[in-house]
Amino acid sequence: MKKLLTISCAAILAITLCVTAATSIAFADIEKPEPSGITYDFDGLKAQIEIDVLSTELDGISDYTVAEFRDDAKKPYKKFAFTENGKVIVYTCRDSEDGTPIDMNTSDGKAEYDGGVMESLTIPGADITKLEFSGDGGLYCMSSSSELFLVQSGSDGLSYASVQSFVFTEYDDGELIAENDTYHYRIEEGRLQVFNFDSPEESCFLSENENFSHLKKLGDEIYVVGDEFYMLESGALISLSFTYNDYDTAIEIDVADTYELLKITAETVQAAKIASDALLIPVELSAGTDTFTIPGRIRRFSEVKKETGLDYALLLMESGDAALIFYGEQTYLADKNEIEDYYSGAVSGVDGTCYALMDTNVYSMPYPSDATTVGTLTKGSAARVTGVTDGTCVSFYDTFYKVTYTDDAGETESGYVLAGLMSDYEFDAGSAGAGAYMYSEFTDKDNLTTCTIVIVLVAVVMVAAIYLTVVLTSDKRKRVKHQSDTDSRGRES
Repeated sequence: MKKLLTISCAAILAITLCVTAATSIAFADIEKPEPSGITYDFDGLKAQIEIDVLSTELDGISDYTVAEFRDDAKKPYKKFAFTENGKVIVYTCRDSEDGTPIDMNTSDGKAEYDGGVMESLTIPGADITKLEFSGDGGLYCMSSSSELFLVQSGSDGLSYASVQSFVFTEYDDGELIAENDTYHYRIEEGRLQVFNFDSPEESCFLSENENFSHLKKLGDEIYVVGDEFYMLESGALISLSFTYNDYDTAIEIDVADTYELLKITAETVQAAKIASDALLIPVELSAGTDTFTIPGRIRRFSEVKKETGLDYALLLMESGDAALIFYGEQTYLADKNEIEDYYSGAVSGVDGTCYALMDTNVYSMPYPSDATTVGTLTKGSAARVTGVTDGTCVSFYDTFYKVTYTDDAGETESGYVLAGLMSDYEFDAGSAGAGAYMYSEFTDKDNLTTCTIVIVLVAVVMVAAIYLTVVLTSDKRKRVKHQSDTDSRGRES
């Protein structure tokens, strides 16, 4: 007979906190920039942002592909990919509700995609001649020597990896392609022919001075390459052009009084849900500098979310039209008007005393940084716990305690400490074993809980000892009886 005794003791305190500290920062509107450097000056923040509006001038297209995707808000957008003189160019459109070109005007035969993201990639030693989007969104490419590559977009732009196989769709320029029941197209010896089945007399060759190739129907739309890149609609050629904002140019943003404001201890902690199309400017917090360091390129929230999977960002401060957030593993400046929702939770009535396992920094908010450090707890010193946060909504670091403590000057201060660096056991700061204690959750009956756990553990040990004694005694008696029976049978024989 086997007996199993299981004791489970769990205390969960999940509280979401958040920050609303005053700041003079304002976010410079760069959604529709001018094509030259502009100085923005709002409440002391000066952001010198030089953004060029560039237009693609594709030349020497050997292949192209188009596919439709959905962003986090389920809005459709298109991606175009081209091979131009052996390199790969990807244009991501995010500028319209239904994924169609904005400012489309079929009367003059032109349409423009505006405000998208343009990326290019040259694969060393590979002359790319063919490409195609797969069903899962990957861009597969083939070189003139039949090498295969998978091209993907990430935080550092386009990257590639060699692959073993991919089956490309084959297109025949001479094959008749139907736009609908009325219009059909095909290429005959470089000339683009349109057939009008409703009015056969209107069937003709389009732009006979051009040499056409690569006639494709991708999704519901038909494209072709001539002197320009075209879309075909209702028997007419529509020239497509692409403009984009070059965010990789020089950006300088004055920190103003950011670091003074980050030293203000937050009474609550707040998370922000950012709009999918919002632009995020990465910044590094480094006290003592006059301008923010920009460690990467400006990206949209939807692009960064693909890497983190998080719906909310930790809001560090907000004022005017600026928001400083922590998202994933990076701090960003964002437009406050792009925040769609807030998530915050009140600090519960937690009360208990904890002790620092080592010299521990105290922060103005649950974000460990030199910029948010407001004090230090020396090893063994006590702090009163008044709140707990586990970062459930934004997945920031570990559990934090909100504490009050007495500083070296005898003043009562407050802030946030990493719970893993605190213990609820008082100990001698000079003892070697102090670091062995792990933190535990606090309740308003912390001492009672601790005593109860100790009593239960002692009881378990006693029960286990009694059980082992009974089992061992029983086994011993059985062995004695068995030996006695054996000796008896031996004498009888």
